[in-house]
Amino acid sequence: MTKEEILALSRKENSDGDEREKHIILRSHSISTLTGFCLCFLVNALTLFFDGPRIIFPVSWLILWGMLASAMWIQSKGKTDRSKLTVAILFTVIALLHGISFLVQLINW
Repeated sequence: MTKEEILALSRKENSDGDEREKHIILRSHSISTLTGFCLCFLVNALTLFFDGPRIIFPVSWLILWGMLASAMWIQSKGKTDRSKLTVAILFTVIALLHGISFLVQLINW
């Protein structure tokens, strides 16, 4: 093989990106999702503690569960394993329930 052929092959193999970079991106998405979950929990817990049970913010949970559902739908696409599809459906239902709760509170506000 010539130097140009080796370089062309190397470029072709790395066209999808570096494996280390992919791992870092995946890890950052996982950490950001966990951070979002913790923040939603903390905001809602503090709101319940200081304002009582009359004010609940389902919007933050709607956003979080919507993010999780979309991630699971993407991960389940093209897979033969049905566990990710089941989780995607569950997360979507939870997001829809929070959306309905938000709309009910908005209408009754």
